[in-house]
Parts: sequence; C-alpha cells; structure tokens
Amino acid sequence: MTKSGFKFSFHQSKIISNIAWILIDRVFSTGVTFIIGVWLARYLNPEQYGTLRYVIAFVALFSPVASLGMSSILTRDLVEKPSEQNKLLGSACGVQFISGTFAACLAIVSIRVLAPQDTLLCLFVAIASSIFLFQPLTIVEQWFESRVESRYTILSKNISFVLSTILKVILIIYKAPLITLIFLLAVEPIIYSFALISSYHFHKQSVKSWLFNLSKAKYLIQESMPLVLTGLAVSIYLKIDQIMLGLMADKTVVGVYAVAASLSEIWFFIPIAFKSSLYPDIIKSKNLSKEVYQERLQKFYDLMAVLAYCIVIIFIPISHYLILSTYGSEYLSAVPILHVYIWNCIFAFQGIAQSAWLISEGFQQINFYSTASGAIINVFLNLLLIPRFGSLGAAIASLISYAFASYFCFLIFPQTRGNAMLMTKALLIPIRLPAYLLAKSSKI
Repeated sequence: MTKSGFKFSFHQSKIISNIAWILIDRVFSTGVTFIIGVWLARYLNPEQYGTLRYVIAFVALFSPVASLGMSSILTRDLVEKPSEQNKLLGSACGVQFISGTFAACLAIVSIRVLAPQDTLLCLFVAIASSIFLFQPLTIVEQWFESRVESRYTILSKNISFVLSTILKVILIIYKAPLITLIFLLAVEPIIYSFALISSYHFHKQSVKSWLFNLSKAKYLIQESMPLVLTGLAVSIYLKIDQIMLGLMADKTVVGVYAVAASLSEIWFFIPIAFKSSLYPDIIKSKNLSKEVYQERLQKFYDLMAVLAYCIVIIFIPISHYLILSTYGSEYLSAVPILHVYIWNCIFAFQGIAQSAWLISEGFQQINFYSTASGAIINVFLNLLLIPRFGSLGAAIASLISYAFASYFCFLIFPQTRGNAMLMTKALLIPIRLPAYLLAKSSKI
C-alpha cells in the first residue's frame, strides 16, 4: 500500500484476470487475422495485395455515413424506453438501409471520379461497398447490449470470423482470383447479420414486429448527426494515407506500405485491453482525492508508454528479418517504412488511454477537434511528402498527425492541458525510469 492507501489496480487478482482474458481473446483473433493476412500477402503479389488493401481502406472511408454513428444512441434509448423497442429498431433499420444505400452509391461515384480509367478498381469498390446494404440488420447488436447480453453478439462475431477465415483459407489454397477475395469482404458481415438475427429469434423476438416510425427516424438522425462528423474525421485520419498513396503512386506501393502499417497497428489491442480493465478503477478514485486520481492516471499513462517503447525497441532491430521471414523478399522495401510507422505506437497508446478520460470528463467536442485536425494535417502532409518521398513520406505524415491528434493538440486547450502534462511525463519515461530505479535501489 502507498501512503495514499492505494495499491495500483493491476496488482489486484480480479483486474489481472480480466486483462488476461481480454488479451487471450484479442491475441487469438489478432493472431489468426495476422497469419491469414501474411498468407494472403504472400499469395497475392504486392500490386494485387495493394489493390485489396486500397479497396478496404476506400470503402471504410464511407462507413460512418452508412452507420450514422447510431449505435450508442440506439442502445441508450433501448435501455430507457424498452416499451418502444419495435419502433426504435424498425426506424433505425429503415434509416440505416437508406444511409447504407447512399454510402454505397457515394463510394461508387467517388471512385469513378477519382479513377475513371480503372474500371476493374471501380468494380471492386462496388462489390465491397455492398456490405453497407446488410448493415441495418446488425442493429440487433444494440438490443443485446441494452439487455447486457453481449455474449450473443460475441458469439455471432466469432461464428462469422471463423467461417470467413475458413473461406479465405479455401480460396487461397485453390488459388482464387482477386475478385473472389473482394466478394469475400461482403460475406463476413452477411454471416454476422444472420447469426445475430438467429440469436434474436432464439430470444422469442421477431424482425417482423419492427415498425418504421417517421418521427422516430427523424429523431435518430438528429441525435446521430454530430457522431457522423466525428466518425468521418476518424476514417479520414486512419485511412487517408493508403488512399492517397494509391492515387498518387500505385497499388504496389500501397501493398508494401500496408505491410508496415499492419505490423505496427497489430499491437493497438494492448492499450484497449488495459483501458477496459483498469480505467473503471481509475474513475472511482475521483471520489477519493485529486492527488490519488492524478497518481493513478500517471501510472496508467506510464504503463502505456513502457509497453509502446518496448514494442519500438524490439521491432526496429528485427524488422528486416521479420518481414523477410513472414511476408517474403517482395515486401522488403517495407522495412524503412516500418522504422518510421512503428513510432505511431508511442502516441497511439497514449491517445487510446486518454480517450476514456476525455469521455469521463465530458470533453467529446475537444476529442472531435483533435481528430479532425489530425485528419487535416494528414491530408496536407501527404500532399506535400508523397510526391517527394513516396510511401516513406506517407509514414512520416501519419506519425506527425498521430502525434498531433493524440498528444500535442491537448496542450492547446486549457481544459486538457493538465492531463497532457501527465502524458508528457509518460512520454519521457526513458529519462525518468533510470532515476526511479536508482532511487529505489538506494533505499534497499
């Protein structure tokens, strides 16, 4: 116990157990996804793999338009107004069918404008964007969430994940063409939708009971519109580098760049797992004292920094061997890109950790400003750096935008400056750690 009477929560067996279970689940799903991704990259040449990743990134850009960011609004209303569930679900389904159709059309028109000569790419985007047409059925997930029965959504996701993984393996073994793999992009959400609906009917509920109500539909749209803007900013912030590379360079460059991005972003599940397990305990400390609250936040940010620096220190020396032994010699040009992109972990880990603090303090608007500014900076720097440095320029642009959106932006606002200083101390952990260890050893 410390003088404040606080024993940091990750030493508690219950918290450790929860983190362990989340990490095991994430490691398994992320590991399988990574292995299949490597196999897919080796099966396809860098150009075809780049085309696949470009299509995924391009379609994902329009996902916020299709979903309207409605999930949290719908869950809240289903909890507060259970007697209106059929009107809420029916209206949400109708609205998302219209918005999903609009998003698919918008994606197709956009790619026709950006790449009018590439008819095959336009076809791929049209096929992949069909996922938005099945998205309305996934609102059942919010019904389960409102009843605190998320195990059924997890089960449905696992079923769709396993089946789609098996299909990918079969297609790779039988050397399926790229267009077949593009079709597969739409299969997983379809499987997930039908698995959810089956679970819904298992609970003696029926989609036939849903009712579309115009006033409810208008209400849901009005409530969700601010979230659409945030979702669009996040999509641009995360995906624009691959899209701009594909437009300003070629798909082979996108494929190589995607390898570096995948090897870096595969670790982002770690701060998410720790945040979900540790942050409730940190929030409770607000009722103890400001000092204890700040102490717990600092230790949380320090932990995220240590984990991120460890990933960087381990990955940079072995990056050449790692890419050669996994993806193959065709992707070795991803090594210098990875040397830059892997530093995103430092700021991404801090940003993910801080996101829970922003929500708990009611600073969602500032969070939107940071994400939107990061997206704008990313676009501007890509326009500036890609023509000169190619994919390495895109990696530099991504690192700078991550740093600004996850850290530097919060030094500007008075409301978040104090928390940003805690992050500053965490980012300086390589300097602080030796002094801390020396002070500890002198007390022994």
